[in-house]
Amino acid sequence: MHLYLIPFLLFFIPQACFGAISAVTATGNSGGSSGGNFTLTSPAGTTTGDVLVVIMGEHSNAEGVTSITDGSGNAFTNLGSSTGGGGVAFLSIWYRVVASGDGTTWTVTNTNNTEGGIMAYRGVNNNNPIDAQGTFDGGTTASSTIDAVTTVSDDAWLIAAVEESNAGGPLSSQTSGSLPMYIRVNAGNGGGPPSRAGVGMLDVGPVSPTGSTGTYVWNLSASNNSQSFAFSLTPAPRGPSQYILKNSSWKNTNFN
Repeated sequence: MHLYLIPFLLFFIPQACFGAISAVTATGNSGGSSGGNFTLTSPAGTTTGDVLVVIMGEHSNAEGVTSITDGSGNAFTNLGSSTGGGGVAFLSIWYRVVASGDGTTWTVTNTNNTEGGIMAYRGVNNNNPIDAQGTFDGGTTASSTIDAVTTVSDDAWLIAAVEESNAGGPLSSQTSGSLPMYIRVNAGNGGGPPSRAGVGMLDVGPVSPTGSTGTYVWNLSASNNSQSFAFSLTPAPRGPSQYILKNSSWKNTNFN
């Protein structure tokens, strides 16, 4: 190691020692049903170690999605679910760390009018993928308020989900929030099944520094029953040759 690098190393802080999360594709895939099982397909390019995130929007006052599995029985984990505005907007969040041998087609076991969306993220801590989560928020208005998340890891990746019943596509435009949100999935019935469910997935990318993200507000397609939720993904730790000095243009990719 060159001696002139030592002063720089003294300024490293633990929060700087995390890698960068990225979306595997710009947009995710979607699917739905008016009362039966349906399938979701992993985004193209998804590989072992990526983290799949699925959001489910249901026109119901009770959860109809009970599992998401591939043909070998590999299953998603349910992060949380809740019914919202008017008692007929049910939203659930699921995730899975992609393992060797996982399939790319996932069967959603479902009994409601349901629309789902799936995205893949790379650079997520496989041992602790969920950094933090907010609370479910529902109402019957023409906009949806996404409650704040208090992130723990620097550069955690913020993701939000919105379900709107009776919707052809729930997300219209962002009206407030400290960072721009990007629409990854904006799925609705489009004149076909499911007949009364729409769901949207958004993210803002890495959030720094840690702390409260503040609330975000999105206009919906109309004044309908809706439900929202936000959470953040934990970045994977960096290797010793990948540290980046925060707040500086200096970086070194080889300490040998």
